[in-house]
Amino acid sequence: MHERNHEEEEEGRIQINERTYSSDPGDCISVVLVNATSLNIRNNSRRAVDVFDGPVCDSGAPLATVGPHDDAFGVTPTGTLASFSVIDQRRGRDNNRDNKW
Repeated sequence: MHERNHEEEEEGRIQINERTYSSDPGDCISVVLVNATSLNIRNNSRRAVDVFDGPVCDSGAPLATVGPHDDAFGVTPTGTLASFSVIDQRRGRDNNRDNKW
């Protein structure tokens, strides 16, 4: 049990508008803006996060990329839905590029 807590601590968490998400790479997670017009993102992980406009992560270029252990405040999607994907540093975004982090 202690080892699992240590792993989670090393992996970190992603906080968006005070909700906490896992920093597992690969999944596209939709975020609904409730009583908010922008996203406040805290990346407390060793991975990067791409934030997209709309409910899917393949809707064009990211609105923002938040690096490891970094924050971005006031990221504004066009509607009330956004999404994000955690990037695996070892593979990069498309598995062919080196990630700059």
